[in-house]
Amino acid sequence: MAYIRRKGNQLALVHGARDAKTGKVEQRVLFTLYSKAEALEAIGRGSGGEGGSHRFRSLLEREYPSIRLNWNKIQQGIADSLVHLPDLYQYRQSRYPGQFREDLISLSLLNKNGSMRPSFIFARLLKWDGDCSPNA
Repeated sequence: MAYIRRKGNQLALVHGARDAKTGKVEQRVLFTLYSKAEALEAIGRGSGGEGGSHRFRSLLEREYPSIRLNWNKIQQGIADSLVHLPDLYQYRQSRYPGQFREDLISLSLLNKNGSMRPSFIFARLLKWDGDCSPNA
């Protein structure tokens, strides 16, 4: 059965499954909540009202149909742990869509043979002009 676990200043919905070979229980993270705003939406107390809770449930039930999800315990676990979450989560700049092109260029520069020249496909996709700076 899935349950809420605190991981630093985040909450994770985890599920324990026993490894058939070793017999050890391994935790699988099903979903991570990074802020109070996200957590409140997940339990139906955010700006989306109960709709946020229904979307959260639907998402997880579709993604993990074979895992039992006790929604009362999950919601209670989230509500009890709200104090550990920041109000808003500050995403790294590289996660912003505006940074995507620069990150893709940086990745393309590290090709298989260690050369700092991008592969032909990346050059075409990015209309690369030969400048090795990420702001090209």
